[in-house]
Amino acid sequence: SRRSRRPARAGGGGFGPGAGIDATLQLGDDLRRPQDTVVIELRTDAPAVPYLRATTLSRFEGDVWEPDRSQTVALTSDRAFGEIDLADDIETAEYTTKIDIVSLDTVWAPVPYPAQAVTGLDGLWGAVPYNRTVATASGTTQGQSYEVVYDPPRPSLEQMRALVPGGDQVRDDTTQLPEDLPPIIGETAAQVTADAATDYDKLIALQRWFRGGEFTYSLEAPVEDGFDGSGADAVAQFLDVKKGYCVHFASAFALMARTLHIPSRIVVGYLPGEATTETVDGETVYAVKSSQLHAWPEVYFEGVGWISFEPTVSLGVPTTFSPAAAVPGQGQGADTPTLGATPAPTRSVDPNALEPDQQRSASGSGATRSAIDPLPLFGVVALVVFVLALPLLARELRRRQQDAAARRGDAAAAWQSVQDAAIDIGIEVPSSETPRAFAQRLIAQHGVPASDMNTVLIAIERVSYSKAGTRSYWMGDAAADAAAAVRAALLASVPPSRRIVAILAPRSLVIRPGSVYAGTAPVQGREPRQGRMFSGPPGPPGGFA
Repeated sequence: SRRSRRPARAGGGGFGPGAGIDATLQLGDDLRRPQDTVVIELRTDAPAVPYLRATTLSRFEGDVWEPDRSQTVALTSDRAFGEIDLADDIETAEYTTKIDIVSLDTVWAPVPYPAQAVTGLDGLWGAVPYNRTVATASGTTQGQSYEVVYDPPRPSLEQMRALVPGGDQVRDDTTQLPEDLPPIIGETAAQVTADAATDYDKLIALQRWFRGGEFTYSLEAPVEDGFDGSGADAVAQFLDVKKGYCVHFASAFALMARTLHIPSRIVVGYLPGEATTETVDGETVYAVKSSQLHAWPEVYFEGVGWISFEPTVSLGVPTTFSPAAAVPGQGQGADTPTLGATPAPTRSVDPNALEPDQQRSASGSGATRSAIDPLPLFGVVALVVFVLALPLLARELRRRQQDAAARRGDAAAAWQSVQDAAIDIGIEVPSSETPRAFAQRLIAQHGVPASDMNTVLIAIERVSYSKAGTRSYWMGDAAADAAAAVRAALLASVPPSRRIVAILAPRSLVIRPGSVYAGTAPVQGREPRQGRMFSGPPGPPGGFA
């Protein structure tokens, strides 16, 4: 039955049979309730499972973030969500996500960003163009099934670095700071971003700093140390203690961005969820739990709109953009000159304009230079470079072969490419560890994307337990793309020096998965061959992640 609008709460123990969403960020003990249920099931044709946003919070006066309240437009309108003011050279890609509400009782319908159209909702629902969310004044999400079409921008790294934060589309409440903001917030932001050349690089520096090992995810520390909130004083203490959960990471990031004159706000919604063994129309079904209620910051760049970042350590997927050459459809053509420093021209000198002694000196120097044949030296250098590059070439050849085999449906090839990448950066790949335990370890300890890791895991488990062998044609491209994302995340998780060694001298050429040299990590428990997929990194039971 439908009920009148009332406050929605986060986690189990809310109103009625389903969990709710508390968008005030004043969570307290509700975050530590030990109830964890599946609230949403979804499937998508996108290459990565999206975050689901419920609402945004922009207004901050020092004590609490206030949910945005904007007028809604009927979903049936052709311009329900409006348009993103994209720069002419920014590309987009259109995807569809189908959402089934299992046990969620709230006035916000979670949707991917940026939603363009929503169909299937029963009742009086409207779009909020300002933050591209969906809400109702007289209904609930409980029992709803709906479909969302969304088209996320796909800027390159170079484009992001060239964009400027702010613009006419930004409201004043996304830049305001309280007058008594604790100095540690602005001072820390300036220190962390001191070496960044662009505003985008500053945000990446903040994200990397939060996720780089100094901070710890904790539900208990904020309570024990008395900063269990999102106000300015709580953020200041969080930056000192360096322990907290998503609310603290999101609030700290947003405030620090504002001290750098970058518009920011906080989004409340859900993490992408975990892959199940169920598929519908060839698409994997993902289950989102109440413990995956999440808060994250986003910032505004003129020409691309709001961009989300993920500072919460051990959760979610950190935001990155690839160089133009690596983005399909945006790569440099064969005739495009390589960007870089151009050597300064040298001045020509007319020998006839020199004095006789100078002419002899110049002539003698030229004779000496011409007497030295540089070809043998170049040949030696080329030979050395070629020899040093052999391991890199061999590893790249094997990776291409594995990728091609994976796209033909060979799940084992996709799985082995992930194992090889782990060995290259020094991660143990023992024979005693199950694929599921290995995948969970990569997610929890090395920050690989849970959705991509689960896609590769599902492929290898399905063919391992089937009679068809190692081929799974239904998800060949998906497994290959997911394996590539996991490999990239593994390389990004280690320091640059270790990354260079992994690329130039890959250990996987001589060390195979499961060998004695690949590690002897203890068995992490035997799991049944069938059943529920493993959970991702532990989140708070019954509250925000």
